[in-house]
Amino acid sequence: MPDYAGAVAAIKARLVSQWVDGSSNPLTLIVYVNKQPDPPFPPIDPNTGNPAPFLVCEVAGTKSDPYTFGNSGNRFFVYDGLILLHVLVPIDEGDARAQQLAVNAGEIFRAATFYVDPNGSYIRTMAPNPPDGGSAANIEGVQAGNTFRVTTSIPWKYFHRA
Repeated sequence: MPDYAGAVAAIKARLVSQWVDGSSNPLTLIVYVNKQPDPPFPPIDPNTGNPAPFLVCEVAGTKSDPYTFGNSGNRFFVYDGLILLHVLVPIDEGDARAQQLAVNAGEIFRAATFYVDPNGSYIRTMAPNPPDGGSAANIEGVQAGNTFRVTTSIPWKYFHRA
């Protein structure tokens, strides 16, 4: 049965399945808040030996409200939230590559509908907000090292039938 935890897992699964290049290789390492990534971390570009960019994914819920009223099994509740995708690049690299990766990450979720259940539950995402840059130290719980951050955020809604 679909639920909020399943919706969050579906968001992460969509990111993993579409954050790939033409050969189905991940564009960068994806890191999740409160989960230690596999070594080496921070990642190293195998071609240059230099630090490589990586993406941090946060899925935040902001509220939940009744959407319709009725008998049990015929009501909808809507959960609102934000998908925060932080692209981190080495300091002194500039922001062009990070901006482009953030735009690409946001496009994965632009106006999408997924996690669709035959009984009517589903996720709908909106348009990604323009990427914004800053210090990687601003991401709570992420040990980002010597990196610069560019973040895009995507509003999302989970419609839950209960």
